[in-house]
Amino acid sequence: MSRFLKFIVHVVIFCTIICVLALTIPQFFGIYTAINDGTYEDTNLPMGSVTYAREASLESLNRGDSILVQNQGNVYRYYVQNIDVEEKTCTVVNSASSSEDEIRVAVQDTVPKVVITVGVIGYLAAATQSIEGIIILGLAVVFLIILYVIAEIWKKSPKEDQYEDGEEEPALKSK
Repeated sequence: MSRFLKFIVHVVIFCTIICVLALTIPQFFGIYTAINDGTYEDTNLPMGSVTYAREASLESLNRGDSILVQNQGNVYRYYVQNIDVEEKTCTVVNSASSSEDEIRVAVQDTVPKVVITVGVIGYLAAATQSIEGIIILGLAVVFLIILYVIAEIWKKSPKEDQYEDGEEEPALKSK
């Protein structure tokens, strides 16, 4: 049982480290991250998701590529339908809308092209923005420490492992 509890603690710690690295490291490599942690009033990104996007030139875009567009403080994910390089505009479709209404978007020379959207890890960023979330994260750390302490208490000593069936320790012979 001790090994199982330690395994659980180590898996949770490993997953937490991976999530923290996934939230912090991409900005250093020029990757744009859009975290939907509830601060956007109107967006088509899933709640608790992190969308990673890389700057791409307008000429490198193809039909069906996903781009991120900021409009009035909100971030939207759109699928490219047509590109007009001379006027620097794209005709896009909202990925979350059931109606296939095309929207014309003015863009610069480069646009954030979506690489991947990862769900769930955005909740970690959302938890750090409120007192209640910080308290819950602190309680999770305390719970992991308690699990680890219980695992150490349940750990058997080597002598108990060898002679647990009621056998006595062999006597030492001396000259």
